[in-house]
Amino acid sequence: MESQERTSHTVKGEYWQRHINEWKASGLSQKKFCQSRSLALSTFCYWKSRINKPGPTTPKFYPLTIPASPSDLTDAGLVLLIGSRKFQIQIKKGFSHTTLKKLIAALEQL
Repeated sequence: MESQERTSHTVKGEYWQRHINEWKASGLSQKKFCQSRSLALSTFCYWKSRINKPGPTTPKFYPLTIPASPSDLTDAGLVLLIGSRKFQIQIKKGFSHTTLKKLIAALEQL
């Protein structure tokens, strides 16, 4: 049953995609185009928004380098926690302002 629904939805999408392409080529307003084809303007607008809706975005991956051993770690004065919140930053006294600016710039790109 679900497969039939998907097929029906795909056929409808193709049907409306043809109409949307014809409308773009026609130079008519959406309203006039729909009137000339006896199409419901609301249905035309619904399918136009569904078809033009961007797909899911591809996740971005950033390289992560891990020190060879825990003894290589130094106290950077910063703790970045990722969990139920998007992220949380704890900064200790003496943390480098330059490094903080670089961190904020990197997080803004996420």
